[in-house]
Amino acid sequence: MSKVDLTLAAPSGDATGAIRAAASKLQESGGGRLLLTGHFKINVPAGESLVALKDARDVVIDASKAILDDSAVLFDKLTFTPIFLFDGGENITVTIGEYRGVPLPDPQTQMGYRGAILVRAIRGAKGIKIDVARASNLRYGLQTGAYDDASNGQCSNIDVKIRGTMIGYSVAAYLADDLRFDVDIDGIHRAVYLGGCSKVSGVARWRDQYIAPIAVVLTDALAAGNDRDAQADPVRKPTRSRGCSEIDVQSIDKGSKIFQGGSVCAGIALSRVDPCVFRDIRIRVSSKGTDTVSTKVGAFHIYSGANEVWKRYPSNWRPEVVFENIRVSGLIDHSESSLDGNGLSELSVKAYDKDPANAATFKSISFDGLTILPSSGHQRALNFEVPGLAGIASFRGFRAPGMTLGLRTNDRHDSLMADCEFGELDVRHVPGGSRVVVGQGCVIGKETSDGPTSNTRLEGGRIGGQ
Repeated sequence: MSKVDLTLAAPSGDATGAIRAAASKLQESGGGRLLLTGHFKINVPAGESLVALKDARDVVIDASKAILDDSAVLFDKLTFTPIFLFDGGENITVTIGEYRGVPLPDPQTQMGYRGAILVRAIRGAKGIKIDVARASNLRYGLQTGAYDDASNGQCSNIDVKIRGTMIGYSVAAYLADDLRFDVDIDGIHRAVYLGGCSKVSGVARWRDQYIAPIAVVLTDALAAGNDRDAQADPVRKPTRSRGCSEIDVQSIDKGSKIFQGGSVCAGIALSRVDPCVFRDIRIRVSSKGTDTVSTKVGAFHIYSGANEVWKRYPSNWRPEVVFENIRVSGLIDHSESSLDGNGLSELSVKAYDKDPANAATFKSISFDGLTILPSSGHQRALNFEVPGLAGIASFRGFRAPGMTLGLRTNDRHDSLMADCEFGELDVRHVPGGSRVVVGQGCVIGKETSDGPTSNTRLEGGRIGGQ
């Protein structure tokens, strides 16, 4: 059957039925083109879709000269309501001039939990291009895969560009591959969420962060099993998860008047404590804070609170959670602020609970070209706590003048520094048998260590008057 080529001008009243009728013709022909022009007033019931296509190929939905006005009804339930749903399929292009949703009554509690999904892709859909000139008041821009169902994932070759305001997640992807994004959003829960994704690159520009602390977050995703069975019988029916790999992303805070006490540009956080690997990840961060804007927006965090959600895990970490070739760079500038900064730390990597035996395994991690300029009122140290270090921790061109860097590693692997600047280096939790090598170009104000034996070794750097 030949593909249809349809044009629909906006009717005077509710356009939901007319658009659905046109979508049915696309489904019947297995794909085709739909051109929308004008101001479309739509009313999609919660849990339903405006356009739903299954296994369609070569689909073009051109609403570049249209307004999709969905501002009549607020979705007051925690449910998925995709405006465009693609279940499988290939070579899909969606272009939208403007989407208007309903403003949230209380974004401080509802952002990211209420509203429609502009585009949802599931079950291996591939070759997807999304270009949204303007959108407002959405739960998700692009959502692909699912938190609790691995069969909804495996979408690939996705390009997404979105400009908008008050969008909980501009991109949220589970088990997606070959994803490229360019998003610029004012008002977020998280700008980008990547769960178990690979081969992802992009830039997220954002301001004003509600509820969640990490603007661009990488996490694991469910790859097999289900949480209900695993909770009942974690030994015989465990879940399996996949971490993220081959990621190159940038998170830029444009200047936020709304932020959380522990807000950071980017981070890695576990959703489950299954064996998984985070590999070949590059993250760049940027924020400039004052006493009124982005005062507490920090750089980067690694943490896990998965045990608090899923009690089948005895702790928040395990050695089978592996980090390999992680690189963080960028600039966090609070030098024009007089107030205390991030409520946790501008940089916090804590990959263990109370017992170092349960720590995550770090094969390699580097902070390369990272600058953190503190406020005059800053009170907290930078923290790097990785007792599961299984390779080199590298600090190169890491400048945090006047700030303390606290290290917790093990007695098997060294930490290497070059061209770094800190007010204080706290090595009390670096056991004997390993060293912090202070190399060329390093300027450290002082060292804090246990007893008379230093755990640092100078190789061209300087500590205090040394």
